[in-house]
Amino acid sequence: MTSYQTFSALMTAVIALVANPIVQARLQAEMDLVIGKDRLPTFADREKMPYMQCIVSETLRYACIALVIVRIRC
Repeated sequence: MTSYQTFSALMTAVIALVANPIVQARLQAEMDLVIGKDRLPTFADREKMPYMQCIVSETLRYACIALVIVRIRC
């Protein structure tokens, strides 16, 4: 992934979560349950957070489609 693609994926995730507060609340609840508020997540936490994995997968899928659409229009 290039830096532009990484930025695009992160912005897609942020915009999607801001636009969907219910999804954002569910994701926050899962993170609070698994990680708590005392530490940062690690790769070992991935298996315990299936909703997070789904959001990441969907963000990467959607960001790639958006990138192709932008390139076609340019």
